Amino acid sequence: MLKAQSAKLDRKKLFGDPVLITTIVILVILLTLFILYPLSMLLIDSIWGDNGLTLSVFGRVLEMGTFRTAFANTLRLGFIVGIGSTVLGLLFAYVDVYLDIKSRFVRRLFNVVSMLPVVSPPFVLSLSMILLFGRGGLITRSLLHIYDSDIYGLHGIAIVQILTFFPVCYMMLKGLLKNIDPSLEEASRDMGASRWKVFTTVTLPLMLPGLGNAFLVTFIESVADFANPMMIGGSYDTLATTIYLQVTGAYDKAGASAMGRGAAVPDAGAVPDSEILSGKAHLRHPDRQGQPGTDAHRRQERDPSPVHPVRAFLRLCGADVHQHSLWRAV
Repeated sequence: MLKAQSAKLDRKKLFGDPVLITTIVILVILLTLFILYPLSMLLIDSIWGDNGLTLSVFGRVLEMGTFRTAFANTLRLGFIVGIGSTVLGLLFAYVDVYLDIKSRFVRRLFNVVSMLPVVSPPFVLSLSMILLFGRGGLITRSLLHIYDSDIYGLHGIAIVQILTFFPVCYMMLKGLLKNIDPSLEEASRDMGASRWKVFTTVTLPLMLPGLGNAFLVTFIESVADFANPMMIGGSYDTLATTIYLQVTGAYDKAGASAMGRGAAVPDAGAVPDSEILSGKAHLRHPDRQGQPGTDAHRRQERDPSPVHPVRAFLRLCGADVHQHSLWRAV
């Protein structure tokens, strides 16, 4: 009875707000017009032929060697990028949360890194890699006098996508680490456990759902990425570039639509797993706001040794970041 009255009251409040109703209607129209309608038309093109409903297009696509190669390449690239982005994001998040960093520059650098995927065009890092490490690159040709540098292919796409997507893992894992109760780690340290022992036996098990979620998110981003494989992929075909070439090169709209359904298979399997892991992470890390021992009372270490890998990584990518700044200024 109370639930019915509460639902009735909520509906009354909803329909009593004209601004909210107008906003919802506009969003539904835009969603239908620009997302649902194009997707439905692609689905119809892949299953509807001259003689009516048919699945022959899927059979023809599955027999294509280019599609099978692109599908395997996309899965391989997704796993590499997912693992690399998760490890790098964990490193940055761990340094940001657990170490008492005095330098304002480093603090601001972490904030800038977390905003890069939001404000940067998707092809900037690929262009930076080509201009810096390509055959006529500033570093390879002008400084190191290497004239046969080849950054195109799997390794080039993997490096660019890891640099592009690891800030997403960094932001996710940073919030996860802040939500871990510091009293568990401090109790282990007080009992004589080393920092590595605490990390492997206390911190890492609590982070496993979040790590899996970060991996799946970057895996989905890698599978759906088109700009980076198109610019720096070379002869390494992915599903996104293969679908594009199927439309623009072979003029096969039905085949490209069927390939698009195949490209949705990895994402369709990863999204439910991501939701399950998010739920596990929420159950494992309930809200402890206002209780003692939250992240505000976390004992931060002054030992700078964990910062060294981050510094080495930043020095390695320093020229790339500088080129990125120059490109945005132009």
